[in-house]
Amino acid sequence: MVRFQGIASLGVFVFVLSACGASSERPLLLAVAARNLHCPQTEMVSELNRETRRVREYYVACDFTYTTVRCADGHCFPAKPKPPCFGGGCFTEDPETLEWTLDDSAPTNDAEVRAKAR
Repeated sequence: MVRFQGIASLGVFVFVLSACGASSERPLLLAVAARNLHCPQTEMVSELNRETRRVREYYVACDFTYTTVRCADGHCFPAKPKPPCFGGGCFTEDPETLEWTLDDSAPTNDAEVRAKAR
């Protein structure tokens, strides 16, 4: 029983520690989201969507609209949308930075792109 309490209290400590880190980032997160949402920051709700070793991605919403914001190294910025495929190829998302890069193995002509989309 004592061992369980130790693990439980460690879990509470880790939760509180992570909540403190997220709360210091919240003003930056909401300021960036306010550029796209056009509503008071007091009405915004944010939720961590995913996290890597280098970046955290949040959904921020209000008035039935949302935007995606990424934070890294004390800075927050709007997430770029996925670029469409084009005649020169398609883009893939880097699993660490969550940035889009051109996939060199993607098809290079329109017929190949249409075939791959099917």
